[in-house]
Amino acid sequence: MPQPMKPQAPAKSIVGMQKFFNLAISLLLIFVLLTCGKKEEKTKTEETAQTHADSTLLDDGHRLEEFSVQVAAFSERERAEEFTQTLLKSKLPAFLAVAALNNHSVYRVRVGPYATEEEANAALYAVKKLGHKEAFIAKENPKEQVSTASDSLLLQLQAVNKKQLTADGSLSNPKWSPSGREIAFYKGEKRKGGIYTVGTGGGYLSRIIESHPKREILPEFGWSPSGKRLAFLALEITEEREPAQNIYIINKDGSGLKCLLQQERFPFRVSDLSWSPSGDYVAFTATYEWHPDAYQRVYILSVNQLNDNENSDSDENTLSEAAQYESGRLVGWQSAETILILASSRKKHLFSDYEIYSYDIRTRDKRTVAHAVVENCLQANLLANILVYSTPDGRIAAVDVTTGVKTTIDSDLDSGETFFAASASRIVYLKKGKVHVSDLSGTRLFLDLSIPSMPFTISPDGARMCFAEAGDLYTAKLP
Repeated sequence: MPQPMKPQAPAKSIVGMQKFFNLAISLLLIFVLLTCGKKEEKTKTEETAQTHADSTLLDDGHRLEEFSVQVAAFSERERAEEFTQTLLKSKLPAFLAVAALNNHSVYRVRVGPYATEEEANAALYAVKKLGHKEAFIAKENPKEQVSTASDSLLLQLQAVNKKQLTADGSLSNPKWSPSGREIAFYKGEKRKGGIYTVGTGGGYLSRIIESHPKREILPEFGWSPSGKRLAFLALEITEEREPAQNIYIINKDGSGLKCLLQQERFPFRVSDLSWSPSGDYVAFTATYEWHPDAYQRVYILSVNQLNDNENSDSDENTLSEAAQYESGRLVGWQSAETILILASSRKKHLFSDYEIYSYDIRTRDKRTVAHAVVENCLQANLLANILVYSTPDGRIAAVDVTTGVKTTIDSDLDSGETFFAASASRIVYLKKGKVHVSDLSGTRLFLDLSIPSMPFTISPDGARMCFAEAGDLYTAKLP
């Protein structure tokens, strides 16, 4: 009887293959984990920066942290990404932020964000050490969009053609008229000068007024809103043999000269002449330099309460002080009856911190505006609701008087370049001898145009500028 067949045991070769396969799988998993770990270690800076940036994004695109360092901004995404990678290789937590500006995308390269300004300042120092001198601190606001020139879209343009208007050799201090059709300027040397006008296309120089032995016309003047009159300063000697700066108004054809302010004892220095939008008042800052505290006051003059006799003293009722402050200086007119004042809690006005106040000349009420502090202010101008100012440390900054939000327009300006001109939401200033143009939407243009560091002016529509060079006037179109 045949024997039944015994079940055959699995072949040893099959068992060995299964063990080998399992071992290979384990080794492969270990290799993948090690490789990913090394890759993660290599890209730690990049991933940390991206996570740091993405984790702070809100639904509306703002960030939870308050500060970041803006290094540059580009109109092309590819260039912005390349620059971001360069910063990442320097172990800076750089990220790319995209914003819409005038129906175009702006690609901002920033470092951060940071929860405190101290951290942002440390990062700014590190960024500038790498040679990025244009970098600045941008304050993030999660609740509202700030429409000020905090973004630096640098576009180096071709040389700007300038047009010579005059051939005199003794002209300075141009001031564009409100109509945009003519420019007032100062002609002549000290003690012999006067105020003239010229058309924006050049041509004949029209005299408004000249100095004479008892009245020296100073290169400080301003157009009335109608463009029919000017207010100007004249240096005269008081009865007590002291030099005093007095204020006059005159028609642009040279007629109708009237004294608006005649100083006698303890005269002050006059600055910041500013007509009201209605043309009914002239406000100015008075600096009492002879006083140990060198304090300032803001005064308002009524143009309508004047004597027709140019040699008579001005009516005392025309002069009124804008409230009472330890020290205050004029910024400009918010409306026909409201002025904006920078007031210091300290009597010494030089390089003080200022609070912002509005003053109603009709009700004489004053109130704090925006609870913002303007530090170390040299020059200040008002563009709509944006107060633009320059500082002794070479910055041009802006503060929204409705929200108190502050931003830096530019920094690292030379000490002699803190003058700027502002009109039609545009700000023109010098940096390293070159003309820069910034608008309140965030674009900053760098022009290949060098001009002397002295007062210049821009047209009411912000399309052109006028400046003096070697004693003559020139104009240039602004992009």
